[in-house]
Amino acid sequence: MFQVVARALPGTLLFRSHAEARALWTLLVARFPEALSLCLMPNHLHVDLPHDDPAGGLSDVMGAYARFRNHSRSQVGRVWEQRPETRTPEDADHARRLQRYTLLNPTRAGLVADPLAWPWSSHRDLVGLADSPLLERAPHAGRHHAWVSGDPSVHPAGTPLPRVLWHDVEWGMVIDAVCAVTRSFPHELQRRGHARTLALKTAWAHDLRDAGALAAAVGVERRGVHAAVDGVPPRGAKFADPALAACVTVVGDARFSALFLGDLRGVGGWARSKYRHLR
Repeated sequence: MFQVVARALPGTLLFRSHAEARALWTLLVARFPEALSLCLMPNHLHVDLPHDDPAGGLSDVMGAYARFRNHSRSQVGRVWEQRPETRTPEDADHARRLQRYTLLNPTRAGLVADPLAWPWSSHRDLVGLADSPLLERAPHAGRHHAWVSGDPSVHPAGTPLPRVLWHDVEWGMVIDAVCAVTRSFPHELQRRGHARTLALKTAWAHDLRDAGALAAAVGVERRGVHAAVDGVPPRGAKFADPALAACVTVVGDARFSALFLGDLRGVGGWARSKYRHLR
């Protein structure tokens, strides 16, 4: 394994909104589909690869993202430190510790209280709680999560994986779950596409079956709702679609919330972190 770390210039944020973070995430996933783990932090990123990066793929991503960021902010100038840093583990055990370090970055920095709460980490992918996951699910998701979350920055005993909540589910909880799993914004559920279909199916699976209300919520006709939810298993059944299973599972779990538009520096852990004063 090779861990590649790329850092922003001192005093600089790579992203200050979820929209910018998603743009960087999309570039990295497209360039490194074979990544072992991935985590974006406000001023740096980690990519754990099964090989070195001799072709300079990360440098290509850095350049593309800098152009996007500068254009979207109407700015010019450098964004990144010049060269990514590569760490090579000594053995398999050291490689596992490096991967755990990657996934614990958000909690150790105080941005979130649980690694599952950070949308820009492959931890959700590894435990099967992300749509179109970057990574193949860990063979033992529960053990993997316990191993990662069993850290003083989270909880020494680890934290549990989400469990399906079958009662008192509301539409807003479905929005949070689907947006978290798909890394989407709530307004995107108003558009035709995978996330909107997942939202309708997730609501139906949780017995929110007022077709008129669902149609109004996502901007479709009733027949569109019925077409989308056709074949959704009854409550308590298993789901063949991993994305739907993930959405149904995380409904009501506070660690899975929708992305939102706006500056992150005054929100949640960011407001208490060292990143709030960066530009």
